[in-house]
Amino acid sequence: MAKNGNDAEIDEGLYSRQLYVLGHDAMKRMQSSNVLISGLRGLGVEIAKNIILGGVKSVTLHDQGVAEWKDLSSQFYLREEDLGKNRADVSQTRLAELNSYVPVTSYTGVLTNEYLTKFQVVVLTNSSLDEQISLGDFCHSNGIKLIVADTRGLFGQLFCDFGEEMTVFDTNGEQPLSAMISMITKDSAGVVTCLDEARHGFESGDFVTFTEVQGMTELNGCEPIEIKTLDVFGTCCVRLLCHGLLYIDFLFFFLLQACTGKFMPIMQWLYFDAVECLPEAEDAVLTEEECAPRNCRYDGQIAVFGSKLQELLAKQRYFLKMKSETAAAAVKLMNPSVRITGHQNRVGPDTEKVYDDDFFESLDGVTNALDNVDARMYMDRRCVYYRKPLLESGTLGTKGNVQVVIPFLTESYSSSQDPPEKSIPICTLKNFPNAIEHTLQWARDEFEGLFKQPVENALQYLTDPKFMERTLKLPGAQPLEVVEAVYKSLVTDYPRSWEDCVAWARNHFQCQYNNNIRQLLHNFPPDQVSSGAPFWSGPKRCPHPLEFSTNNDLHMDYIMAAANLLAQSYGLPGSTERSVLTKLLQDIKVPEFIPKSGVKIHVSDQELQSANASIGKRRRRVAEPICFVPLCPIEFEKDDDTNFHMDFIVAASNLRAENYDIPPADRHKSKLIAGKIIPAIATTTAAVVGLVCLELLKIVQGHKKLESYKNGFMNLALPFFGFSEPIAAPKHKVTNSIVQHYSSRAGVPLNMNELFNTCFLSQYYEIDWTLWDRFEVKGIQSSGEEMTLRQFLDYFKVILDAHC
Repeated sequence: MAKNGNDAEIDEGLYSRQLYVLGHDAMKRMQSSNVLISGLRGLGVEIAKNIILGGVKSVTLHDQGVAEWKDLSSQFYLREEDLGKNRADVSQTRLAELNSYVPVTSYTGVLTNEYLTKFQVVVLTNSSLDEQISLGDFCHSNGIKLIVADTRGLFGQLFCDFGEEMTVFDTNGEQPLSAMISMITKDSAGVVTCLDEARHGFESGDFVTFTEVQGMTELNGCEPIEIKTLDVFGTCCVRLLCHGLLYIDFLFFFLLQACTGKFMPIMQWLYFDAVECLPEAEDAVLTEEECAPRNCRYDGQIAVFGSKLQELLAKQRYFLKMKSETAAAAVKLMNPSVRITGHQNRVGPDTEKVYDDDFFESLDGVTNALDNVDARMYMDRRCVYYRKPLLESGTLGTKGNVQVVIPFLTESYSSSQDPPEKSIPICTLKNFPNAIEHTLQWARDEFEGLFKQPVENALQYLTDPKFMERTLKLPGAQPLEVVEAVYKSLVTDYPRSWEDCVAWARNHFQCQYNNNIRQLLHNFPPDQVSSGAPFWSGPKRCPHPLEFSTNNDLHMDYIMAAANLLAQSYGLPGSTERSVLTKLLQDIKVPEFIPKSGVKIHVSDQELQSANASIGKRRRRVAEPICFVPLCPIEFEKDDDTNFHMDFIVAASNLRAENYDIPPADRHKSKLIAGKIIPAIATTTAAVVGLVCLELLKIVQGHKKLESYKNGFMNLALPFFGFSEPIAAPKHKVTNSIVQHYSSRAGVPLNMNELFNTCFLSQYYEIDWTLWDRFEVKGIQSSGEEMTLRQFLDYFKVILDAHC
């Protein structure tokens, strides 16, 4: 994106995650928006930060006031040395550092009508009602989008006026639904039936169009047609959608939405409060003295909560999972008095010597900002074990959520789980892809199976004497597959030069995109019939082989990427000279392929599993390598455009898509799917962080009531905001069946069961317990000796008064 102009290229590296939320068209509309933000206290600077990171054309900061002590509570770009200076001028230089593509200027004069005409969007914070009315009337009559926002302690309000000709280009932020169809009736109101295994997800009133229909070809590329849902697997076409754009004179939620025309607007006014953050005790009344300013950076906070909260905050010790060192340095700049330490270790079983009992027991709580479920569940288990509060949060594009986990009060994060992600059948990936998602996953598997896994195995074969012994104990056909891969890596495919890498890439292209397809068609000809129906029908697309050509850019992209990646994995120098590559390819002789009879191709995962189970253990000799080679397994990295990783993925996927007549995907979409990128946008993140901080204030104050805490859910695209009390920790009772269940799982002898029943149940049979409850026994005595079994039983008998 250029620094000051329209029609400029978008920096996809910088705006990658945001682009997956907004799309290129919306980013270009942002690029043409000049924004004025008036009022540079906490709210104003937060808005400025988000919109500058978002990438608008320009931002002008306006404020006629000077920095005061109370501003430092929330205005994170003000410092103590800025007191008495104009807030806009001081903030301008620091905000400008956020994004070099966005010019940031300051203005300290009076906002006149003439001055406002320079902007497409105006944001007013900390403004008077008279000013809001006066400027609002001018903006409305001149097509300038207006946002008025303000906060007062735990209360906030928002007003939007985006004019009478606001166009909404996307009402919900979701990707359009698609489904494969098996048949369409010839009735006047045609009935469309989707494939049995796919729930189409459409609803009555939706509009659809068709592609790749055979027979009723007139449907392909037709105007959108309104449908009525008959059941979850069928739809009925009703009428055509009128041409033209949909104009709606409603309003969007944030400034970013005003710039882009994305998502549904709010109905002009939004009010919010968080009064449950105040002290719970009914007699907790703050005095004027407690809320009086102290001429310190926390004056704004003291005015709301009094001085005692700051004393509590100063004593808290929290473990924050984030981009540690950079975040710690940034926080120290905002508030030098904060004590913060950045950790770079991965949190998991392998680092429990670092994050041990002493570490967790010293914490007052944990806040997570993790990007995968396994890590979240691990941290949740640790917090339950150490009985620490956990603030769990996450974002996905315009969606966000916050979950509060309080010891002895709420359920844990792991108490409820989302359904597992839908996986792609192996045989669909290997032989019968029908969507670009299938070819991209296949390309990822290719990457791992060519440049990572076999190289790792070969390295272990060379360095670990017990590698073969372990390999031959693997189940099914795995020993054969691993040993053959090692043999290829060290013998048949072992390159000695760049020329060898190019020859390997050319032959691999021929194998994957020509020979294998021809073999598949030899086994299952295009006209084959299975069970009375054409074999190549429904989700099975009939493929066709590709003929390699040096004049085809996609073919050359594949060879360039594959050859360079192979060179990297063997420590050889690569090349990006296309002319040299073309000359090398002209001299390579590719063996002629002859389809083989008797080759088994599995058409279902069940057949594949059966075949694997029938393969006996076979030992294959791996020839000794000629010399030790500097093998280097390659870890996939999607965000480096110079390492050939995404070049290979895009080329490999789109070539396979061409085999099966699947529409290809550009690099941007391919990176999203193959890299499993989580779309992100600054506004959602900021909103979730705000909700987390509100819950943190409650935890610090020691709130005990379940109704004081709030789990939050939002979707800014709709817009939707939902809050609910956390689910209370489920209560259980100790019963005989529970004891027998856990005793049998632990392998406890029958006589121990009887002893446990008589000793334990007589005392605790009807006691309620939750996941937070447990018996704590000091296993190490004061003398340093470990507790014996008899001492353990005596503990329950004497200390807990369990009558045996």
